[in-house]
Amino acid sequence: MKVTVEVDEIFDVDGDEIEKIVEERLVRVISDKILKKLSDNTINQMIMNMQEQIDKRLHGILEGFIDRPIDITDKWGEIIERHENVSDLLKNSFDIYMSQAVDKDGRALKGCAISKDSNRLFYILDERIRKTVDPIAVEVARTADRKITNRFNDTLRREISDKLADKYVKMAAD
Repeated sequence: MKVTVEVDEIFDVDGDEIEKIVEERLVRVISDKILKKLSDNTINQMIMNMQEQIDKRLHGILEGFIDRPIDITDKWGEIIERHENVSDLLKNSFDIYMSQAVDKDGRALKGCAISKDSNRLFYILDERIRKTVDPIAVEVARTADRKITNRFNDTLRREISDKLADKYVKMAAD
C-alpha cells in the first residue's frame, strides 16, 4: 500500500505537534483505504449472494412451471387437450410439427390438401441428403466420366495404331 502525506508549512509549531498532525493524517489515510477495500469486498460478496438468491428463486419458479399440468382450451374456455407437463406439451407439438404434410418446397399444406409421401420430417431428411450427397455424386460422376473417356481414348488409339501398323506391314510386304 502506498501512502502519501502532505504537510503544509506550519509556523510556530513545535516538534510534538507536527508528529501529532502527521500521525492523525496517516491514521485517517490508512483507515480510509482499509474501509474502501472492505466495502469493495462487502459489495462483491453482497452481489454474489443476491445472484445466488435470484438463481434459486428462478429455478424454483421454472421448476414449478415445467412440472405443472397444462390445459389447452378453445376460445370459449373448454379444454381441448390436457398435458401432464410442459415437456409433454413440447413433445406433442414437435410430433405434430414434424408429421405435418408439406409441399415440395417444405411449406405446410393447408386445408384439404393431403400429401401421401411427404411430411416435414421426410422433407428435412431429403434436403439434408440432397445437400450432402449431391456434391459427392457429381464429383463421382465427373471422375467416372473422365476415367471412361480416358480409357475409351486409350483403347481407340491402341486399336487404330494396331490396324494402321497391320496395314503398313501388309503394304510393305507387297
